[in-house]
Formats: sequence, structure tokens, C-alpha cells
Amino acid sequence: MNKNKLKTYLLSVVVVAIWGVIGFQIYSALNPSEETLEVPKLNSSFNPKNAVSRDTFSIKNNYPDPFLGKLPAKQVPKTVQRRALPEKVDSIIFPDIQYKGMVKGSGIDQAVFAIAINGVETILSEGQKFQDVELVQGKAEEVLIQYKGQRKTILK
Repeated sequence: MNKNKLKTYLLSVVVVAIWGVIGFQIYSALNPSEETLEVPKLNSSFNPKNAVSRDTFSIKNNYPDPFLGKLPAKQVPKTVQRRALPEKVDSIIFPDIQYKGMVKGSGIDQAVFAIAINGVETILSEGQKFQDVELVQGKAEEVLIQYKGQRKTILK
């Protein structure tokens, strides 16, 4: 039994030592020691170095292309052709035009369209004019009108 007691005491010493190391690691992690850092002294004078000019060079590629067997083509500067701007057309202010609808009956060959121009309702067929507004073309959902040479589509 003497050997068993000796082994027990040795193992308990080893266990206490391991737990002591673990406890010390935890303690040192929670309470770090403050270390002072030495700041190096900087030289406050500034002495710029003289800039050395570099040699310049350019590559002349006037030799034949080893893969194509041709000399490179000389690049001709492209000339830019500017399009003439279209003449500015004075914008014409259209009167207040509303398309009310289309009437087409079995006895009528040509459809007539109800249009309100500046609040005045009128019935026009294709080609007729009212207050300088000409009805050019008409469909069930839209009409094409012309006023002082400009055309505009009016939706229902």
C-alpha cells in the first residue's frame, strides 16, 4: 500500500501544478502588465534629395511584323465630320385639343370625329379645318391633327 500512496501524492502534485499554470495564464490575461514603449526621437530637419532627370526614349516600330510579315500601317488621323444642326423651328403652341370620339354609321361612308378645340366642340371628317386645325387622319382611339404645319397625335 505504500506504493499506491506515493503514486497518489505524486499525481496530486502534478494536478495542482497543472491547475496552477492554468490559473496563472487566466490571471495574466485579465491583468496585463503595462509595458512602456520608447518613442524614437525624430530628426526635425528635412533635406530633400536632388531629383535626377531620367533618360527618355521612344520605340520606333518601323520593322516588319514577325507574325504577319508586313510593315505596320501608318495611322492617319481621322477627320471628324460634324453634322449640320437642323434649323431651329419655332415651337408652335397648339390650342387645347381634346378627342371626344368617332361616329360611323351604316349609312355614312366616311367617319366623323368629335373634337373639342379650346373648349368648343365640333364634328370634323378627315381633311376638314376648324380654327386653323386640320384633321389629317382619324382612328377609333386617336386622331392626327395639323396646326400651322406641325402635326400632333391626340389620344382619346
